[in-house]
Formats: sequence, C-alpha cells, structure tokens
Amino acid sequence: MKTTMFLLLAMAVSLDTVVAQETPKSNDIPKAERSSLALPKIQVIPIKDTKNDRQYELYVKLPEDYAENSDKKYPVIYYTDAMWHVELLSGATEYIMEEAILVGISWEKDLTSDVGPHVSRYRDYSMRASSNPEHQKKYQFGQADDHLAFLRNDVIPYVEDNYSTDAERRTYFGYSLSGEFGVYILLTQPDTFKNYILGSPSLKGEIPHVAELESASRHKDLNANVFVSYGTLEKESGEHIDEFVALLKSRNDQHVTLQYEIIDGSHQTAFPMTVVRSIAWLSKINDFYVNRLENAWGDAIQLESTINDDLVLFPNQAENGSLYYFNLSKGKMYYAPNKNDAFPEVQEADIDFGHHAFISPSQDYLLVTARNKEDANRKDNDIYVYFKRKNGTWTQPVNLGNSVNNDFNEKTPCITPDGKYLFFGRDKRNIEPGLSNIYWVNTEVIYKVSPPIYKSVKPKTRHLNL
Repeated sequence: MKTTMFLLLAMAVSLDTVVAQETPKSNDIPKAERSSLALPKIQVIPIKDTKNDRQYELYVKLPEDYAENSDKKYPVIYYTDAMWHVELLSGATEYIMEEAILVGISWEKDLTSDVGPHVSRYRDYSMRASSNPEHQKKYQFGQADDHLAFLRNDVIPYVEDNYSTDAERRTYFGYSLSGEFGVYILLTQPDTFKNYILGSPSLKGEIPHVAELESASRHKDLNANVFVSYGTLEKESGEHIDEFVALLKSRNDQHVTLQYEIIDGSHQTAFPMTVVRSIAWLSKINDFYVNRLENAWGDAIQLESTINDDLVLFPNQAENGSLYYFNLSKGKMYYAPNKNDAFPEVQEADIDFGHHAFISPSQDYLLVTARNKEDANRKDNDIYVYFKRKNGTWTQPVNLGNSVNNDFNEKTPCITPDGKYLFFGRDKRNIEPGLSNIYWVNTEVIYKVSPPIYKSVKPKTRHLNL
C-alpha cells in the first residue's frame, strides 16, 4: 500500500498541471503569497568539473537516520538527468530503500542554449560524435569520456569525502540517453559502480560501437550487477537493447548478474515502473553468506550460483545445507540442493501458494506466509504448513490454526536449528498497540494440524552445546 501511494503521489507531482495548483477563477489569492514547492530533504551543492571548467550541481538526499548513525556506511545511488529523475527516485527510495544516499548530477549550469537547460546531456551522455556536421556543431555529441572523468575525479571523491558511504555499494541509475551513458561506463570503467540500472538506453545506431567496447573489455571481469529494461511499445529500440543484452550474456562472465525486464508502456510511460522495479531489485539484490570465525563473523561473500540470476528473498537452509528461497522475479518458491557446499542447480518447489517460506531442519515440512484462504472476507496473512510425502512431493497446505494465527498479520515463520520452536512476526497494521512483535511457540503446534499419517511423527530435535 505504501509503495502504491508513493507512486501515485510522485506521478502527480511530475505532471505539468496539478489540480491543487490550478489558478483559482477568483482573484482572492494575491500572487505574492504563492511560492514554489521546495524539497527540504534534498541539498543542492555546487560542484565544478575541474578538467573542463564546467559548473554543475549535486542533489544530495540523506537517509532519515543518517545524523543518528555516525559509524554507519550507506550505499549511494548516483543518477544523471537529475532534474527529471529526482522526484520518482526520491519517492522510490523513501519507501523501498530507505538507507540509500541519493546523489543527482545536474546538467551543466553555466551553459545557455536555445535548446533548453538540458542541452549538455547530449554532449555529456553520448558515446560518439554525430556524422551530421550541423548536429555536431549544435550539440557537441560524444563527450561521455569527459563526463565519466568528472564523475570519477570530482563527484565521487567529493561524496565519499563528505558523507559516510560504502564504496563497495555504489549504484548508477540512467534512463534513455543517460542509460546509454551507463552502458559506456559499464564497458569502459566498470569498477566505477557495483550496480548499474540501465532503463531504455538509447542504443539506436550504437550497437557496432558498443560491440567494439565490449570486445575491448573481454580481458577483464565486469564484476557488476546489471538491471536492463525497456517498454513493450519500444519495438525498434527494444531490438537494439536485446542485442546489447546478448553481448553481455555472450561473455559468460561469472562476475556479472543480469536482470532483464520488459515493462508495459512506451519510452515515456515505462519510466515510473522502471524506477520502482529497479529500486526493488537493488534493495534485494543477491544472496550472500558469511563464514563463522572463532569469535566473530567474516565479510559477506556473494554466493556463486544460478540462484542469483533472479531476485532472491528470504533464503534459509535445512540441516543438510539445502537452500530454500522465494524467487521474487518469478513469484514462486525454489530450492537448491546442497552438493558439496555448492548450489549448481535450482528447482521449483511444487507448492500451491505461499511466500517467505521456511524449511524445517530435517525438511519434513515447509512453512509459508499467505493470505488467509478460509475466509474470503479476511485480508490478513496467516502461516500455513506443507508436509513432505515419502515420494518427495508436498501435501496440501494446512492453516496452523488459532495456536498461531488470528485476525492479524502473521508472517515470516522461522524454526530454531534444534527444531523445537517456531518464531514468527505479527504485523503492526490495524492492530492494537503492543501486539506488533515477534512471537514464538513450541513446534508441537505444527504436528497437531498434520494429516493422520504424520500424527505419530515427533519433531526431530538435537541438543545445542551452549
């Protein structure tokens, strides 16, 4: 609901005509009392391209808790075409990725042209000069390399010197021509960012040059997570973007994860959902693991598996190491058998419904979250259980009943490693104060609702050496 609300609000703000701002028919509001809407959370910071002596601005938005966490390192999303993108990106991160710092890079400020204030984007974001002399003289195409140097030598050092940032979690967002600029960065200086969001990149006529850049970069790993999209109505542009994606896939680069989406709409109307879906992708990107050290945890390491070809949510492991997770890209539950501490294959879990699933240590049952199915008038989530048959298939889902579920939102079940206790969350929406919390019960409640064949089965437990 929250995401839906922000999308509607952001779209409304971006319209040229807003009902609330229509000029009243009567002249009872003096013009002197009217003012433009300011975005108080966004700082405007002048910055100079020191190599080319060009003046720009940064639009910096910090997380709500930034001032309270001086030791915390935050991911940063850098975006170009800042004046066009600031509203939707600000709204999306506010609701989906609250801990991100947003840094928008404006068009050149000390440049005048009859084209408009955005004229520098044609020069800064394009990879090659135009073959049309008149167009080249007017727009100065093909200076992406200079603008990339500005980002690397001026913008990023300024941000990382003045804010508490995580240099390993830089993201670039670009759309249309600024998406083309992102393609150029990825293929020439891929270590500039860890994550690339390339919405409807303008690649018409650029594929031969892109292929040259890609070929020249084959000697090194790109080491990046890449989101690429275009609109369903972008038939011609979509073909060029398909070619670019095919080039990326042909590398067989194990250090590149690719999310490729086709979004309903035209080049213009696909933009809002591109923002929402790409930021959702970014917020949940990839599975990582950490090694247990003697008295601490090691650094997070990305799991090398086809699991990470899609968006992954709520991964958890059985006692034998097999991994269960919700595939957000496909909207289904999957599992990956543990094979010598690797996960080379993934399989769909053949269940009727459910998400945020948790497998029992011995894999004899699977808990899921789902909208209540027994009462059509209820809108809340309950926790259900599937029991595994001897042939490896799952039974029909069973509601855990009043021992766990009620008229509130029960979700995200977890079983302790010894198999004795079920922990779950109870959502705070529409419930009285004090009930929004984490709850636990003995796992006996699970076997009480099992089919007759399972009634004699006791929870498999093991002692913890604490």
